[in-house]
Amino acid sequence: MFRLLVLILHVSRHFSDFSDFLYIQIVELLETASATARRNTAREVAKRSTQISRWWLAYQSLVQVIQGHAKLFVESELQSKPFSASPNTCF
Repeated sequence: MFRLLVLILHVSRHFSDFSDFLYIQIVELLETASATARRNTAREVAKRSTQISRWWLAYQSLVQVIQGHAKLFVESELQSKPFSASPNTCF
């Protein structure tokens, strides 16, 4: 869209009495608006990336906690019940 506006301004400059000063001011304004939009987009991407990284770290921590509890549970169950070699043993 930005390029289309610049093209329209460029073409209209040749077919009307736009002053060079006005043309330059409009193009600079459009470039500034475009740069601001790109920075805002980059900020949003960085923010989302940071948020996803935090979620991933929280997920990994949760998995580690669950694995630790599961390991402790299995170890305590194994220690509390005598092991027998019968095929009907159920944990």
